[in-house]
Amino acid sequence: MRSLAFKSRILLATMIAMLATPSAMSWQNDSTAPPSMVPLNQQALAAANEAYKQTLKVLVTPEGTIRFDAFARMSSLQETLESIVDTYARAPEQVTPETRIALLCNAHNANMLLLVARAMTDETFQPEDDLPELMSRQQVMVSGRRSTLQKLVKEQLASLGDPRIHAAISRGTSGSSRLHGHPLDPAKLDQQLDSLSRKWVNNADLFVIRQDTLIVPHVLRES
Repeated sequence: MRSLAFKSRILLATMIAMLATPSAMSWQNDSTAPPSMVPLNQQALAAANEAYKQTLKVLVTPEGTIRFDAFARMSSLQETLESIVDTYARAPEQVTPETRIALLCNAHNANMLLLVARAMTDETFQPEDDLPELMSRQQVMVSGRRSTLQKLVKEQLASLGDPRIHAAISRGTSGSSRLHGHPLDPAKLDQQLDSLSRKWVNNADLFVIRQDTLIVPHVLRES
């Protein structure tokens, strides 16, 4: 019953987003009409954030790992993620720094989950091995800019000058930061980034001692 309740909230939020955003998916197959050209209002963005919040409750464990089996059990998850990332693709770019960081981090994680949802249709897909390649190769769009998720981090998020963002974005693998159960909120951004950073660097599972040498995940070294 709890799973059905989550599913109902996701579908409701998705319907609100679709009603509030005209031509929701039209840009994907038309390179001449990027998402930034389609009107987007705050109601649509709020609905997408709510749908993303409910999706995280279904897909993410309390420990921050992905419930990969949920994609097979709930076919609506991919459709919901498609709607969410489409809204983020058309979000305005000229916003406050806090809003920009929250948007880019949320869009990064939602797009990563969508890549997983699409890849899960292939029985040979192994997230730990295959997901990093997908994130470096597959094109996504956020605020009208097309790039890979890897470039989004290096070229857009890193330029905002807050190293704590690395604790808020997940590569979906064991060495990266864990997913968090709530979207980043511009109004609470500083507290959220502080909390996520503390959890990340204090996660003993990320570090390995080998022959008196501390092995640190490359993601953490790059931060």
